[in-house]
Amino acid sequence: MASAETEGREWQIQHAKAEFGALIRTASAAGSQTITVCGRPVAVVLSLEDYGRLRRPQLSLAELMARSPLVGVDLDLERDRRPTCRPATLGDAQGFDCATDAER
Repeated sequence: MASAETEGREWQIQHAKAEFGALIRTASAAGSQTITVCGRPVAVVLSLEDYGRLRRPQLSLAELMARSPLVGVDLDLERDRRPTCRPATLGDAQGFDCATDAER
């Protein structure tokens, strides 16, 4: 029988049951391990560290922006309102002519 190290990141359920300790050690040392039934992935075994990262609350966009190192920096946020594309002639299949002025 192949060892857990040579089995890789995917384990057939029969092998996972027979080598449960090795499955846990491999997940802890090498990262998530996928369990398959009839070749289809059905479950994943994670290390406690990986599980903790998944369970950690995610910041909302507002919280993320509030923690930005750019808070308080005066940025020029005025948008250039010139059109980047012009309506094309009727012969253009795309409907827009996006060539730059330099290409004309």
